[in-house]
This record gives sequence, structure tokens and C-alpha cells, in this order.
Amino acid sequence: MIRDFIDEYRRYRQMGERALSQIPDEALNHVTAPDGNSAAMIVRHVSGNFKSRFTDFLTTDGEKPWRDREQEFAEQHFTRAEMNALWADGWRVVEDTLAALTEQDFARTVTIRGEPWSVHAALTRSLAHVAYHVGQLVLLARQEAGGPWRWITIPKGASAAYNAAPTMERPPKTTSCMCEVPCRASCHQRRRSAQICVANDTKPSRAGRLVTPPTMRSPRRPR
Repeated sequence: MIRDFIDEYRRYRQMGERALSQIPDEALNHVTAPDGNSAAMIVRHVSGNFKSRFTDFLTTDGEKPWRDREQEFAEQHFTRAEMNALWADGWRVVEDTLAALTEQDFARTVTIRGEPWSVHAALTRSLAHVAYHVGQLVLLARQEAGGPWRWITIPKGASAAYNAAPTMERPPKTTSCMCEVPCRASCHQRRRSAQICVANDTKPSRAGRLVTPPTMRSPRRPR
């Protein structure tokens, strides 16, 4: 059961990253409607939610006293690097928590805002929440895309071909981590050695310079 949750979280992380990679830098903070949210605001909210819910997941309430949810939706300017860091920080807490869970933990109860939830229900609720916001990111990306749209799901007109050879039903099971591309070691092993997963986070190059992962780089506008 844990594997199913890991796969689905990873699938939505990939969708979000593929959407964000198609939003030009100048559009990351664009609020398209009154009281709406920019892509950067949604990322900050998802990150804040993840860090609150999954820090000490089994032993403390999911709505932490140190979380400022209202600030997550405050309008302010974020660079792509700042947004990427927020996104990675939130997902890192989720990944670490899921990696530590056992099947026996599904019989336990956690609380969110003082309300009891089974571990299974809390994870289902969290997964639905991030799927909702990833859908918003995809819509914003379609509206703001700086070039021809690179399809994240099945392209229009390609359903029959996809049904004959489905490739996106589950994330590729290449490693025990939630990375988009294979790691030579698990995320936890790489972090213990002061490295960061190549697929999802910035990492030091051989020269010591931070390198942004390809999935999160700003798209180039056609000239």
C-alpha cells in the first residue's frame, strides 16, 4: 500500500514540474483573477502544507503552530530559484516520511487540526489536495506557456495510439525513491553523503556551482 502512495505522489510531482517548466519566469508571479493565485503562490502553499502535515507525521498534529497559512497566499515576488527551493523542500519532507512508514503504520491514527484521521485517510486527503493544486498549475501553464505546449498527459487525438501502448499509467519503477530519473543510490543515501537527488533538486556541479534540474528551468521564448 505504501508503494501505491509513493507512486501517486511521484506522478503528481512530475506533472507539477513539467507544468512549471513551461511557465516563463516573468509569469510565475502573475495573478490572473481577483483573489486568485499565481503559480509561485500555489507552490508556496503546497510546500507549507507538506511541511506542516508531514513533519513528525505520526506523533504531532498536522497543522503545526509555526505554520502561517495566510502568508502562503500573500502576494510577493519569487524568482524561479526561490520557487524551486520551496517546491523541493516540501516534497523532501513528504518523501522522507513515506520512506519511513511501514504497513503496520496504516493502523495508526494521526490528527489534523485536532481531528482524528487514520494514516490511510490522511494520506488520501493529502494526495487529493496536491492533485487539486497540480491541476491549477497545469491550467496556469497552459495559459502562460512561452512556446508550443509540451503535453503532460495524453495529447488530443492520440487516445487510440496511447491505449495501444500506455506508458503513463504508473511512474517508472526504477529505484526505491520518488525521483523522476534513476538515482545511483536512494535519495536517503545521497542526502546522507551531502548530495541531493539529481532528478528533483538543485545539486552541486563538479565545480561547486548550483545546477538547476532540467524539468524546472525557465522555458525559452521563441525568437
